[in-house]
Amino acid sequence: MRVSTLLLLLIAAPAPAPAAEAPRARPPEFTAEDRAAFFDDALATLVGPRPQAGAATPTEERSGSAATASTAAWSDLVAPDVLETEVKRQASALAKTTRSASAYKAGGFRDATDALGVIATLFAVTAEHSGQPRWRDEAAALRGLFAAGMTEADAATDAAYAAAADRSADLQDLVRGGRPATPEAEPTVDWSQLASRSTLMRRMEAAEGERLRGWVASERALARNAEDARHEAQVLALLAEAILRPEADDHDDPDYQAYARRLRVAAGQLAAAAEAEDQPAAAAAMTEVSRSCVDCHADYRG
Repeated sequence: MRVSTLLLLLIAAPAPAPAAEAPRARPPEFTAEDRAAFFDDALATLVGPRPQAGAATPTEERSGSAATASTAAWSDLVAPDVLETEVKRQASALAKTTRSASAYKAGGFRDATDALGVIATLFAVTAEHSGQPRWRDEAAALRGLFAAGMTEADAATDAAYAAAADRSADLQDLVRGGRPATPEAEPTVDWSQLASRSTLMRRMEAAEGERLRGWVASERALARNAEDARHEAQVLALLAEAILRPEADDHDDPDYQAYARRLRVAAGQLAAAAEAEDQPAAAAAMTEVSRSCVDCHADYRG
């Protein structure tokens, strides 16, 4: 009886009141001006490849965690058609310097030397390219021919002018389908003997400052110059790799390596954006190209 009475009392007892919710702050109210600072879709706005987990940052590279230069495959940097076109453009530049002996000796020899150094570097790349660029089979021998020509042409003398004129004639013959006489190809490449760093830097500065910067500044400009922008960006990536090759000046300096790799990557991104006529991506890559040049010059030019 007592048990039954107790059960009845428990059943009849009112249920305990639920615990009161903790007070919460009111959700924020954003104005249209507040929301303008945010992207609707951040992933669609980001430019370039997604960073890889564990990849070294530029700071890590410069501090020594990636102290050795990592070489890139030429075929990843420059297409066969760009190599051929650049050889032809340098052939035209060299021909202009050899039109007049007096102009050559008055200072034109410097431009001739630059053209010959770039040409020798292009043939060095062609010889190692895994694709099928024009002149690949004879490129190693041509590399030696034009590297020697660069040395012989570097003076304000009649002999230097004659050497430059001979190499210009060889190059014109090559472009037209001929095969100039060449020395036996050396089995190894000394990159420091192909062109001075100053020569390569002048070609890089022409690409970055005189051409690419204006060509990617607007959608209209890029639409008019997309093919040339792709060309110049790939040449820039090629030269950023060339200055890292063994025997090149400062090729074993970790800071210098980091700057050159940074430029090489940015130039590759710029080439891809130009080919796709993606102006926002091209402008972002162009900014990184210019910054890498400015930062490097601040350290190495003072």
